[in-house]
Amino acid sequence: MSSAKTRTAVHRVHRCYDEFEMSQGLNMGPLSSADLQVREKLNRPLVQVYQRHAGNQLPEGLALVQGTLALQRSLENTSQNLGLLHLARLRLEDNIREKKSAYQVDSGIARMRRRHADHRWSTEEGLRPRTT
Repeated sequence: MSSAKTRTAVHRVHRCYDEFEMSQGLNMGPLSSADLQVREKLNRPLVQVYQRHAGNQLPEGLALVQGTLALQRSLENTSQNLGLLHLARLRLEDNIREKKSAYQVDSGIARMRRRHADHRWSTEEGLRPRTT
């Protein structure tokens, strides 16, 4: 049961990690500057003149950089958590396998003791106190 829950958690974190990677790629923008429209470029002359004056800095560039850094940290943390979950799943599977083998050994010992037991005594003899 716990192994199944761990596997479910691993898959959930993996989906989240994939979504983070996709959003990071979308946040970084197009691969080529030719894919940008003119109104999206921060280096057009009107924007550069506007940013020369104090208090008129456009926050898009800074917000994109901060968001990208936060997303990168989140990706790293998620990757570490994914590794820890995978390790926990492996440990759980090892524990389950060891418990199954210990159960088989214990039940084998119990069967052997029952098979080699002396069955000649009666229950009345075993209940009466011995007098010697």
